[in-house]
Amino acid sequence: MKDSGAPSIGDLVVALYDVERGLSCAGLVIEARGIECKVLWSSENHPIGWWSRSALKVISPSGPPKKFNALNNHLTT
Repeated sequence: MKDSGAPSIGDLVVALYDVERGLSCAGLVIEARGIECKVLWSSENHPIGWWSRSALKVISPSGPPKKFNALNNHLTT
């Protein structure tokens, strides 16, 4: 998630329109460009589509990237 609260790659999001209608379907941001995010939705047929960042709400930010340290067998930030 960006400092502004806008979604970024790896974030779990919901569509604000769905929230207004009482629906709940989470999606994963898989790509981002400018003011749009490509979202893979967790519905039955797993549709993918481009959404305006302003039409999405982050429900779980992706967090900082992690690297795997093969020598110590653990993740580091």
